Amino acid sequence: MHSKQVMTSSVTVASPGTAISEIARKMRDEDIGVTLVIESERLIGVVVTDRDVLTKVVVGDHNADSASREEMSPRLLYWSLHDVVANMGANQVRRLPA
Repeated sequence: MHSKQVMTSSVTVASPGTAISEIARKMRDEDIGVTLVIESERLIGVVVTDRDVLTKVVVGDHNADSASREEMSPRLLYWSLHDVVANMGANQVRRLPA
């Protein structure tokens, strides 16, 4: 199997200064579960996921107006598709950018 067979070609991105509330609205409106954080055309954060919004903002102590840079997962993980199956569970990663 090739990564192209399981990836999406429609990627949603935000800048590091975008408010989490704005990202959450876009995620709701577009029915998406992940937003990548991009700065100067470079991926800087593994993403703001629907789970991030829920656990950090809705039931956590973070502010919905905080910037995505404060809420994103800065640890970038990536593998070949072959390695994905072996490593996602071990690293508790639910989604990966393609």
